[in-house]
Amino acid sequence: MREDLEQQEQLDALKGFWQENRWWILGLLVVIFGSWAVWGGWQAYTASQARAANQAYGPFERAVTDQNLQAAAAAAKVLFEQHGSSAQADMAGLQLAKLQHGAGDFEPALASLGKVMASKDSVMAWTARLRVAAIRIDLNQFDQALAVLADTPPASFEPDVLDRRGDIYALMNRNDEARSAWTTAKSKPGISNALAALLDRKLAALGAQVAPSR
Repeated sequence: MREDLEQQEQLDALKGFWQENRWWILGLLVVIFGSWAVWGGWQAYTASQARAANQAYGPFERAVTDQNLQAAAAAAKVLFEQHGSSAQADMAGLQLAKLQHGAGDFEPALASLGKVMASKDSVMAWTARLRVAAIRIDLNQFDQALAVLADTPPASFEPDVLDRRGDIYALMNRNDEARSAWTTAKSKPGISNALAALLDRKLAALGAQVAPSR
């Protein structure tokens, strides 16, 4: 009998708790299951977007292989408009700019690279910046070339950015600044042996005393 009373009391307490908190509990369950549904939906959406971007990249890749600049530009336009935040669009921008630059279409190349410079992927964005600077150098637009490299790059890009800044300063006959940029580039960890050797030659051309490359 005692056990029956205790069980009844527990049941009454449970019912009372449910009556007082049922809306809060139901709301919490809705949030939990709703979050799972949203996450699953987002995963499915991103997967479908990646597949669509890959499909759109196919025609672009074929056009690049064929060196068909007009077809490549048309295919890249689809990627930029429909999948602008994708890695495929970034790659297309870099490759299209290379074709355009090779054809002497400097302004279109700069426009293509400008899209990649806005990428959330810092590697793609800074690769584009370096290529923009190279085109600006070809056009003797040295101030614009320096401006595009003015921000602080990721550590892995520092030697290349400093090397390019040094090139620009040297072309502007600002030799002290060129020497400083190249010397600083040489001191950066992770610099490749090939770039270090190239910097040695550039510094020697300015008459600088340089330590042997590692």
